[in-house]
Amino acid sequence: MERHFAKAISYLFHPLLMPTLAMWLILNSDLYFIQFIPRDFKLTIYGLTFAFTCFMPVLNAIFLLKNGFIKSFQMETKEERRIPFITTAILYFSAYYLIHHDSIPMVIKLVLLGATLSVILGLVVNFFWKISAHMIGIGGLTGAMIGISVRFQLDQNLLILGLILCS
Repeated sequence: MERHFAKAISYLFHPLLMPTLAMWLILNSDLYFIQFIPRDFKLTIYGLTFAFTCFMPVLNAIFLLKNGFIKSFQMETKEERRIPFITTAILYFSAYYLIHHDSIPMVIKLVLLGATLSVILGLVVNFFWKISAHMIGIGGLTGAMIGISVRFQLDQNLLILGLILCS
């Protein structure tokens, strides 16, 4: 039972889902400027974020598995994680690049840039130690929500506490 619960939490808080979850939290927050973003535009932001930060990295992992570059989706060794980290960083940066224009609030751009830099930092650390991608993801999301809370003076204490507990 405990093992099934742990796996469910692991899938629910998969690192590739964190940027999409961040977008959902931001676009459903009490930030005053979010109310001016049309619903269709929000859906576009969700779709672009999910496609580049989750869907395409998963397709890449499937390709790497089928072609023998990785032995399993768990990527047990730090050597197996190099190519997925590199391609994921490229895809995350692509999302940032595509969303980087004047009509998008800076907070959204910065979250995607922060996610990209987190993946790159994870790649660098991975050359020396096998780092937890899950902790990079949830830690980045927690840090982003703390930063947004402080910058925009939002009371997100329960959300932040929940994210810390999930970590």
